[in-house]
Amino acid sequence: MVSDEAERHRGPAEAGGLQLEVHANEPTVVRGSARDLSLMIRNLVQNAVQYTRPGGRIDVRVAAEDGEAVLTISDSGIGIPARELRRIFERFYRVDRARSRETGGTGLGLSIVKHVAEIRHAVTDVTGKRLSGRTPGIHLSPEGRRQAEALAERLSGVPIAALYSSPLERCAETAGVIGEGRGLTVQLLPQLEEVAYGRWTGRPLAQLTRTSLWTKIQQSPSSVRFPEGETLSEVQRRAVEALDGVGARHPRGVVAAVSHADVIRLVLAHYAGVHLDLFQRLIVSPASVSAVALGDRVPRILRMNDTGTLEDMGARRRPPPKKGS
Repeated sequence: MVSDEAERHRGPAEAGGLQLEVHANEPTVVRGSARDLSLMIRNLVQNAVQYTRPGGRIDVRVAAEDGEAVLTISDSGIGIPARELRRIFERFYRVDRARSRETGGTGLGLSIVKHVAEIRHAVTDVTGKRLSGRTPGIHLSPEGRRQAEALAERLSGVPIAALYSSPLERCAETAGVIGEGRGLTVQLLPQLEEVAYGRWTGRPLAQLTRTSLWTKIQQSPSSVRFPEGETLSEVQRRAVEALDGVGARHPRGVVAAVSHADVIRLVLAHYAGVHLDLFQRLIVSPASVSAVALGDRVPRILRMNDTGTLEDMGARRRPPPKKGS
């Protein structure tokens, strides 16, 4: 992969009078997203080519050291002043405007960190049947446990720096499966707890869908307060504040936060600039991953409702017609 990305930039490098050398004496294996790793390498090599003057040299080295893969890209380019190093991970940041005009474009810089992965818990025995809300004692079902294990496998290549969860059992158990083998302690965050549905908590969904309040929630959810419970704007505010705080505490790396469908949908609506009345157009499935890049001026949604499969998009098969009909 490193060689492929270096070769991709060999033409522009030679055209600019640069010497580009790759040093990879032995195969080095990294477990992770090929797409994201390729993008990271490409970004670094491209920066080296773009900011090295004619006659300069770029060396790309990859090696295994103490059981870890180490990628080093060095060049004889113009460099970055020490006072600016703290800002190199900001998107679209340039050391100075004159340099931007000289090299052209705005680019991605090196902003490849500080992502918050919002994860919905796996299924329980009452998922889709009752409005569980904050009912205590609802645990993952056997199917939910399998979903959580598959989710942990999908995330195995992601270097999670910290792991947060709603205090409810179904979320904490999902987070626990993700954290197994990582040495991460699940930190409970009350602001990520399920919506306080008040008197609606625990009632069958089939019953609730026949109420006038349900109709109002579908039409104008921002105007509704659940009976003896919260408004959705209150939920959105507390959850966004919590995630912004998590981002501030972890300025580098990926942080995972396990929560509930409506909470995650409200958070995604906020970061996407979608009015709260339209948040139900967003779908968040059990054991799905949604990812938001924080830390610069404009949050960016990188993933939404990623379940690792397209099975949920398959049309339901209609039963075959009866003979003689």
